[in-house]
Amino acid sequence: MMKHLFTIFLTLSSYLAMAQTITGRVTGADGAGVPGVTVQVRGAASGTSTDADGNYRLAAAANSTLVFSSVGFKTLEIAAGNRTIINVVLEDDNTQLSEVTVTAFGVQRAARSLGYTTQTLNAEKLTANKQNNLVNALQGKMAGVQIVNTGGAPGAGARIQIRGVNSIDPNRDNSPLFVIDGVIMDN
Repeated sequence: MMKHLFTIFLTLSSYLAMAQTITGRVTGADGAGVPGVTVQVRGAASGTSTDADGNYRLAAAANSTLVFSSVGFKTLEIAAGNRTIINVVLEDDNTQLSEVTVTAFGVQRAARSLGYTTQTLNAEKLTANKQNNLVNALQGKMAGVQIVNTGGAPGAGARIQIRGVNSIDPNRDNSPLFVIDGVIMDN
């Protein structure tokens, strides 16, 4: 038993000797920190993401390659070598995106290839009645969308439901998920 524990200890200590903690900051072309950048070790399952200021910390083996990726930026690969501090500047990715619809299980498909209908609401229709709230501006413009004002005062919030109650739990929030530029927003 002692021999097996000693072998496990040697294996673990040799792995820890090979691993190093890499820290750094990811910035954009303007020098500001970029939050939410995925930092991964190529070929491994380990990874992290940058904080609100663009800082990250990651344990990686010596001589590994780090992959930095984020929506709106070009993916960048950096050989870590024996460095423990790696600061990165990401370039903007100005490629034109085509229209994509994300379906129930996160599967992305072009809107015209789906077997069911989708709706598009452009800015002209959205701003036609000049509401002070985006949710209120959707009132009556999309099929299956129900908007209920939570108060009568100016600037009061609104509750939104798409195609009715989606959960059998009556206390659960049935509001849709708003994702704007990859950031989850609360209604």
